[in-house]
Amino acid sequence: MFATGEPLLVADLRDELYADAHAGTVQLGIRTVYCVPLRLVRYIEAGAHQSINQAQHDALHRIGVLYLDSRETGSLSSRQTQHGLETLAAEAAVAIENARLYRESQEKSRLDREMLNAYEFQQALLPAAPLASDYFEAWAEMLPCLSIGGDFYDYVDLQGSFGFVVGDVSGKGAAAGLLGARVQEIFAHRTPDNDPRSAVTAINQALVRKQLSARFVTLFYGVLSPTGELTYCNAGHNAPFLIGPAGVRRLTTGGLIVGLFPEAEYEQGVVPLHPDDILVTFSDGVSEALSVDGEEFGDDRILACVNAAAPNTGPEELVALVVAAVREFTVGEPQNDDITVLVVRFLGRPGTGAAGPLTES
Repeated sequence: MFATGEPLLVADLRDELYADAHAGTVQLGIRTVYCVPLRLVRYIEAGAHQSINQAQHDALHRIGVLYLDSRETGSLSSRQTQHGLETLAAEAAVAIENARLYRESQEKSRLDREMLNAYEFQQALLPAAPLASDYFEAWAEMLPCLSIGGDFYDYVDLQGSFGFVVGDVSGKGAAAGLLGARVQEIFAHRTPDNDPRSAVTAINQALVRKQLSARFVTLFYGVLSPTGELTYCNAGHNAPFLIGPAGVRRLTTGGLIVGLFPEAEYEQGVVPLHPDDILVTFSDGVSEALSVDGEEFGDDRILACVNAAAPNTGPEELVALVVAAVREFTVGEPQNDDITVLVVRFLGRPGTGAAGPLTES
């Protein structure tokens, strides 16, 4: 009856059509059985490829069977009784569906709370305030595409020098966020002083040992000394802009993405920074953000945002300008990737010896 969707009345199970198949039921004293399908009516519209009859058929979704039996032969045969049972079946189907929807809403609320907790925890792992010393200022922001992002950034104090990293994990969501947190942990505990190449190599080997299928990370790791020397390694990440009076430079020296290739070798570059030089590091969620017309934001617009800012604009304001420009460019389109921007300004103040401690301002 469930397969056919039609009500079924067996007036007497002792009838020769049923007796052999239901001998055990007859021995229990059951004589009459009436079954009614529990139909859940779904109100849908027929698509262009779907006939009206097919749409109507699909709209009647059977979710179960209302079964009744009696010890008296023919006791459920009256049309009035059957009509009452059919009405009960319709109401029962609605009640069952409402209960299912309620359970789903409760489960969704629970998952939403858990994702909010995860979001708050992930944000807590990121530096929470502008960072500054006597020779630099830094600020970053990460806006996840989903509740949890696969982008990350972090800072480390290297005996007076300033170490910083920006990373982008392949994929999105919770899995990417977990891997990003793992990379942050490695970064915090295995970073050799002023040696980005060794640090990136260590991160790559640590991830390769985990054998995470089809999971990789792009990284940009830099170390800025009080004298203005920037040592960096770019592991497959978007090349940052180094912007100053001398012009614009892209920082590309490094190697492959981390986490996939155990034999990967990395190089590091060294560039001198001059007072008020600005380093703009970002993830592909910025450069590849899409407008409603499918156009990418692009690197040129990132550079234009920074060049349009006032000469003494600080890193926090520059990050805000880039993020706002991306928001304006993509208005009407959902965010399709995590957005991360990190800006470092070299102040060029005296302090070639022991620099002051890094502080959150």
